Amino acid sequence: MKECPSCKKKVDDDVSLCPYCGYSFLGDEPTTIGFSDIYFPELDVIKEKLANKYKVLGLIGRGGFSTVLKLKDTVLERICALKILSRDLITDREMLERFKREARLYARLDHPNIVQVYDVGFYKNVAYIIMKYIDGITLKELIKEKAPLEFDEIIRISEDIASVLEYMHSNGIIHRDIKPANIMIQKDNGKAILTDFGLAKNLETTKFTATGKIMGSPHYLAPEQAKGEKVDERTDIYSLGITMFEMATGKLPFEGESAVQIVLKHIREELPKPSTYNKKLDKDLERIILKATKRNPEDRFSSVKELKSALERVGKKSEHIISEKKRSVIPSLLLILFLILLSVLVIYKKEIVTIYFNNIKRIIYKDKKAEKQKKEIGGNVLKGKDEKKEERKSAVPTQSNEKVINEELPGDQKKSIKQAENKTGGERKVNNEALPKKSKVSPILSVPKQESVLKKSMDIYNVTFFSNAKTKLYVDDKYYGIIPPPKSIKFKKGKHKIIYLRETPKGIRSKVKEIIVNKGTKKISEKFETTAVIKKIVAVPWAKVYIDGKLRDITPIFNIKLKEGTHTILFKHPEYKDYFKKITVEGGETVDKIFVNLNIDSTRIKRVSSKKIKPVVEKIKINLIYVYPWGNVYIDNKKLGLSPIKNITITAGNHVLKVIHPKFGKLEKTVSFKKSLKRITINLETKKVNLKEE
Repeated sequence: MKECPSCKKKVDDDVSLCPYCGYSFLGDEPTTIGFSDIYFPELDVIKEKLANKYKVLGLIGRGGFSTVLKLKDTVLERICALKILSRDLITDREMLERFKREARLYARLDHPNIVQVYDVGFYKNVAYIIMKYIDGITLKELIKEKAPLEFDEIIRISEDIASVLEYMHSNGIIHRDIKPANIMIQKDNGKAILTDFGLAKNLETTKFTATGKIMGSPHYLAPEQAKGEKVDERTDIYSLGITMFEMATGKLPFEGESAVQIVLKHIREELPKPSTYNKKLDKDLERIILKATKRNPEDRFSSVKELKSALERVGKKSEHIISEKKRSVIPSLLLILFLILLSVLVIYKKEIVTIYFNNIKRIIYKDKKAEKQKKEIGGNVLKGKDEKKEERKSAVPTQSNEKVINEELPGDQKKSIKQAENKTGGERKVNNEALPKKSKVSPILSVPKQESVLKKSMDIYNVTFFSNAKTKLYVDDKYYGIIPPPKSIKFKKGKHKIIYLRETPKGIRSKVKEIIVNKGTKKISEKFETTAVIKKIVAVPWAKVYIDGKLRDITPIFNIKLKEGTHTILFKHPEYKDYFKKITVEGGETVDKIFVNLNIDSTRIKRVSSKKIKPVVEKIKINLIYVYPWGNVYIDNKKLGLSPIKNITITAGNHVLKVIHPKFGKLEKTVSFKKSLKRITINLETKKVNLKEE
């Protein structure tokens, strides 16, 4: 993986174009992503307005109200974000007012945790805001990635947003749409930035709540806001409390099949305790969340300042506990290490001492036994200090001692001993007591090998190997078969080399790992990536895309996941012959782009046209053809252009009206035109066509 110098995101080593921002690794400058890949009606207008100063780098996001693009300011050499209100919503006076209000608020507010605005404008029915580009992810994405968040992270993010709200409330503004999707987390310092002020309003104004509409996101909506009642600072406190709940648990407190069901739960039900989903949650933090989300505003924190103070107190308590733990961790570790060493010494010293004294006892016992035998034979045979020293060296007579004893014994006793040895197969009998012919006694200070220590060093453990894909398994260069199914292997304690060999459609891939086996090693699971990603599929002019016989979408299509193997992609267009393309992918592979030009790769369908008879008919006028959300309009297969279409003259009678949209597909309908029309309205979502006569 390598890092894109433009957007700082990790991408595959073999890509030539960053899939996130369009940066070209073949040159020094970011390349402009083809407009056909991210096309929407307002883009042409923005291109015309801002082309002299800005370059479009990529698409950040597109929602129901607006589209956000990533720009480069070529004059000031900085990266910006461009927010554009959908052109269809410009005709909605309330939505336009909401957008203007957001722009005015951005211009008024100046706070380090609020995104900075560079420019606001309206051009040819397109409204836009240019603001600072935040390099990071939304809090919603962060929660999905690593929820529940750490205690200190929850406190830090909550304090940042509380600081913004305190500043806004002091300026007489409430946000009314606090939620993780409207909070950006900067990558470099983790700072939380509040965005999207579309619903924010002055505290004195009640215009936008008196309409009876539910304004805001249902999962984070305060009960009084849902009921259309007067809202104040405590409304934002409730939404922030729900956001904290989600950070602490990774879940939303209320779910439902519709927005109405969720809103009713906020109005009627008490919030569940966050500790139900996160047992490790700090109790003081849980009390703050529950107080901030009380149904009755009077029971919540009276102001964001009070909430912020409570967060600071809990945060300081946490810092104190952590510092105390850090101060005590070194002495604790040293004490534990000392106790372990002491216990080891005690155990093994006891064993050595026991062996030592047992050895002495055995030697003394054998010395006394040998002396008793010698006295019975005829007294001490060995004389002098040297002989006594030699006798002490061995509790049982050695081969040399045995020779001396036999030489000193009387003849008849030698004879009797010789006979006894022959009868007992090499043993001597003295007074009916057998003595071994040869015996070796270890020295007094010799200690036998400690079997318990050796056994521990040679511990054997059973380890089971799992895998989600078929792969050959090698352990320490020895082949152990194919997994799955799971395979159990015995290991000695210590380091071992593991090799996985996996066959893919593009050849054999290997993965080498080193593992350390100990008592706690029970299983080793290896997960292989078995899916590939196609970043974009683009066709000119456009086409329906079928992959392995299944319709996926109309081009352009983004981020298609495929299982590794060979797939057939079919491109269908009504004006061209079907075009097939085969592609082979392996797990983990990223295909940057599949591009098909049907003008070159396919052939047009020849249509037999009948003789055109020029009828004498009346001509009628259509003032406006309006398509929601937008689309290319055709009448009798003649392209009129991109909606809205104004002042069209056609002949009276039946005509085929066709509208094509890359997302909603094609709507085709035969319409009878008898009189001049003031307006034709086409809704692609409901597939309805309305004619309004003059």
